[in-house]
Amino acid sequence: MIGKTGIFLHPRHEIGVVEAESGDRVAVAALTRCDRRADLAPDIDLAIGAGARQVFAALRR
Repeated sequence: MIGKTGIFLHPRHEIGVVEAESGDRVAVAALTRCDRRADLAPDIDLAIGAGARQVFAALRR
């Protein structure tokens, strides 16, 4: 996945392009907000990645 991150304290915005083995590409964006500063919340990055994978898989069905 190729992506761009925008972080400003608590909001974290991610957008990326996911490419399947078939060559299909889908842009996925996630806008999040947390009570912790972004640099103290690596679990949010993991959740964004997991959500993006689920969305991509659902779109390919």
